[in-house]
Amino acid sequence: MLKFVLGTWIIAILNYAPAILLWDWLSSSEPFQNRTCDPPFANNFPYLVTTAFVEFFVPFFSLTTLNLLVYLNIRQRSHGLIRTKNNQNNHNTTNFKSIISSQATKSNDAYSENGYHEKTKPDDEQELKQLNSSNTQPLPVSTTYAKSSSSLALARDRKAAKKLFILVFAFVICWCPYTFLTLIRSLCKQPDKCISVLIYEITFWLLWLNSTINPFLYSFLHVKFRKAFYRILCFYNLRHRRRLTEQRI
Repeated sequence: MLKFVLGTWIIAILNYAPAILLWDWLSSSEPFQNRTCDPPFANNFPYLVTTAFVEFFVPFFSLTTLNLLVYLNIRQRSHGLIRTKNNQNNHNTTNFKSIISSQATKSNDAYSENGYHEKTKPDDEQELKQLNSSNTQPLPVSTTYAKSSSSLALARDRKAAKKLFILVFAFVICWCPYTFLTLIRSLCKQPDKCISVLIYEITFWLLWLNSTINPFLYSFLHVKFRKAFYRILCFYNLRHRRRLTEQRI
């Protein structure tokens, strides 16, 4: 987990630090143009496309591909479980029909040999009952346990896929409007007239809203994150309880 966090910070630093520190010096541009405090690279289309790919498009396509692979895997496993269940039912039905056909053949043979219908012998009736019960009895414990484990694993994966979809959906809703409006503004000679300032500000704060809701989403969707946030937020209470416990001892 620490490696992923450090990797994210390193990518962000490499993406923005050179532009922030060296852009004015390399381009010889004024830091304050038209009495605004916007960075000079805010309307540079090539740079914005690069940052958009790093920040939005690459994560978006990666997560979308991952979601698609998870969906296909779950769908394939669901069809496999249904197919296995249907095959088992067909196998039981076939066995039962073959047993009935065998007993009917025996009865017909007895009728043709003696010239009259011979009543089924007690041994035959007992055999029929045993065979019938053998086809209707539950599956072995090992088979039932395997099917139950597969069903539980499939249900768990479906739940994880739904959680992942919620996170991806929140990411797209918060990032997509600002990313595309920023690229469009960079192509306009007069960005404020090309796109309403109010709309642009709304998308800007919607972008930062993703950082606000992410802790709540992760803690709501994942038990480990919930426990970690509880430990961080309640660290003072835990430390205070430990001190009281030590004093009592």
